[in-house]
Amino acid sequence: MGAFNHLHLPSEEIPVMGDVDTAIIGGSMAGISSALKLAGLGKQVIIVESRTYGAVRI
Repeated sequence: MGAFNHLHLPSEEIPVMGDVDTAIIGGSMAGISSALKLAGLGKQVIIVESRTYGAVRI
């Protein structure tokens, strides 16, 4: 698992990952399923979700 860089804003800290092959917008079941399939094919994937659930790199 790689280290996170951070974007510093006045009231919060947002983790920013490095280069990825695919960005999935939305952490619904469809988004998660797509991310898992792509990761299984060897792609680096990030899921962008408006709510915070934690950070996991797959």
